[in-house]
Amino acid sequence: MNRVDIDKEYLIKLLNKGYSYNKIAKLLNIGYGTVKNLCVKYEIDTLNRCKNKERFIINKIDSKELAYLIGIILTDGYYNKNHKMCINVKLEDKEILDFIASIIDAKVTIFNDTIKNKHIFPRARLTRRIDGLDTYIKSGCKEERNVPILNKNLENYMLLGIFDGDGCITWGVRKDRNRIWHKFNITSSYNIVLGVQNILNKYNISSSIRPKKNCNCYVLEICNKKDILKIYDLLYVNNFVI
Repeated sequence: MNRVDIDKEYLIKLLNKGYSYNKIAKLLNIGYGTVKNLCVKYEIDTLNRCKNKERFIINKIDSKELAYLIGIILTDGYYNKNHKMCINVKLEDKEILDFIASIIDAKVTIFNDTIKNKHIFPRARLTRRIDGLDTYIKSGCKEERNVPILNKNLENYMLLGIFDGDGCITWGVRKDRNRIWHKFNITSSYNIVLGVQNILNKYNISSSIRPKKNCNCYVLEICNKKDILKIYDLLYVNNFVI
C-alpha cells in the first residue's frame, strides 16, 4: 500500500484499537518509520497513542459479537477501576476466549498448573483494557451487576454469552415413565438471573428462580419441553454458535 492511500482517519482508527507502529507497518506493508512519519504529518498525538496502546473502546453495542461479549463479561469477567478486564475459563472452554480475542484484538494465555488443594486446574485467561465497558456493566463485583438494556435484536446474543458463562444443561431418563427429562439452568447472582428472566418473559418463555442451597447465588431453571425448545431457538439463531 502506498503511503498516499493511508488517510488520517484510518490511521487513528488503528491506533485507537491498540495497534502499535510495528503492527500497523506489517498490516499495511510499509516501514515502521513511514508509520511514525505519518503520525507526525497528521499531527496525531503520540502521547495519546501510547495511552491507547492497550485500549479497546466500546462506544455502542451494535453487533452480535459485542452483545455476546457483554454476556460473557457479566458472568465470567472481572474489571477494575483502570478498565482492565480479565476472563478466566477452564481449559476445555478456551474456544470461547479465542472467539472473544478475535473481537477485541487480544491474546489468550494458557496455564497448565494443577494444585488440587487450592482448586487450581488448567485454565485459559484473557486480559484487555476496555474503555466504555462501565456504561453497560456498572460494577466490577458480580453480585452488584445488572443485565443491561440492549437493542431487542441483540438481546439473544447477550443471553447466549450469559449462558456460556453461567449456564448448564442437564438431562436423564425417567425409567418409571420411559422418557427423557431435560433442564436448562443459569446459576448466577440474583440480579443477573432476574434480568435474564425479564428478557425471557418478552418471548413467553416460562422460567423459575430459586436460591441454590448453601451458596450465595440463584438458579434460573426451565424444565418445560416447549419452553426449552423456545430458548434454544432464541439463543442459537443465524448459526451464531461458538
